[in-house]
Amino acid sequence: MAELAAAINAYILEMQTADEATKPTGFGAAKFYNGGARAIGAYVSICYVSYQGASNVPRADAEYYLAWLDSGKRGKHWVALRERDATPPLE
Repeated sequence: MAELAAAINAYILEMQTADEATKPTGFGAAKFYNGGARAIGAYVSICYVSYQGASNVPRADAEYYLAWLDSGKRGKHWVALRERDATPPLE
């Protein structure tokens, strides 16, 4: 889990420093602020804005999110999981 969390953490740091991610939103808050990912037992804790709390994601979802990031896509984990869940299964 630690390696999985470390890989996700590297992407979060990359997104945090990217120009698009650090520009203020309409409300003046950044999309990413002191975020990161770390292993907590059987979960990966993912945080994008430090003062907003984290999401504890199970291994299967964290692995999917990492594969989604590895494919070149960027965004928050719930975007990746919504895309996965919206895709109809193959028959």
